[in-house]
Order: sequence, then structure tokens, then C-alpha cells
Amino acid sequence: MGKIAGFEKDGKVGEKRSDPFNELYIRTWRDLARYQGPEALGQEGPTALMRLPAIMEDVLEAWERVKNRPQFKAEYLVTQAITDSLVEAARVSAARMKMSQDETEALVSRFVGYTRELTGANVKPVPPFLFEISKDSRDHSPEVYHEVIMPGFRAMKPAPKIGFTRFGAGVHSFWKPEKDLPAGIVPSVIKSWRDAVIGGYFV
Repeated sequence: MGKIAGFEKDGKVGEKRSDPFNELYIRTWRDLARYQGPEALGQEGPTALMRLPAIMEDVLEAWERVKNRPQFKAEYLVTQAITDSLVEAARVSAARMKMSQDETEALVSRFVGYTRELTGANVKPVPPFLFEISKDSRDHSPEVYHEVIMPGFRAMKPAPKIGFTRFGAGVHSFWKPEKDLPAGIVPSVIKSWRDAVIGGYFV
């Protein structure tokens, strides 16, 4: 999955990314807006811009309902495979816990190991993966899966079994209601996973 490490926050490939290991991403109403825009475009087409003020009112009302909840995340070091930052996090943690050199190196290996398949004796292989994305998710496009994520999984040794489904409806929050789908695509997602479990896909 080495290619994933090249992805920047704006989606560009190439430059090596380095985030502070103790970085917290703090959400604002803008995080809701950056999803609502592409979703409206996918579902309504360019005419969605004609009701931009109404879309923004929806965004601000939604933010008002959730802004008193914890609105932070700290996932990018792992999901973007930012290994230099993970190494630094491991070494700082080891120093704080007064670990020995061997213990420190083991912690470094563990932190970096969160980003890729494990190697060596007595390690379990990556289990089967079943990727499922909605039609209008801003973050999960078919191109990213076909060009980056799935090739990354196929390059693992041993390569796990992988499956990919793109639903013909739905948005990033796949439980969000839309026309003729009061529960979004959740029922279809649950059925496909149930069928996969019962059918032995994950065995």
C-alpha cells in the first residue's frame, strides 16, 4: 500500500507527507459543506448551484445540532501511511515510558505495522476485504479504489482476497435518506455483508 503514502490532504500524489505525530484534526461546519457540495452535484447535477443558499442553510443547521459533540479525529498517520510521523510517535512514547532500546524498536515496528501487512514468523495474513462504496461519496471514488487501494492490497504478500461493489445510490453517510430510500443504502449494504458472511467469503 505504499502508493497511499503519497496522497496529500488535497488528493495530490508525489510529495512525501509529514504530519505532526500529535496532530488532531478539528472539524468545523466546513467538513459538512465539503461533503454536501459533491453529494448535491452527484444527485442533482450542476443545477444544485441554483439553490446554494438553501444548501448552506442545511449545512449550518446540521452543524448546530452536532457541534457540541467531540469534533476531532486523529487518523491520518495510519490511513495515509505517514511512517516518519509514526516512528516519531513511537520513539516519543517509548521515551515517556522509559523503554529499553529493544522495547523501543519493537514499538516502532508495531506503530509502522499499522499501515501494512505484517511480515515474519507466526504472523497472520491480512483477512479478506470487501470494499463497498456509495454513488456520491466525496472521499471514496471508484478511481481511487481501482488505481491505488486495490493495487496496494494485491501487492501484499500474501495478497488477501478482495471484493469491490459500488452502489448506484447513496452518499458518504450511507444511512442518509434520499428519494425512495428512507434509510439510504444501509439495507443493501447490510444484506451484501450478510450474504458474504453466510456464503463463506470471509473464510
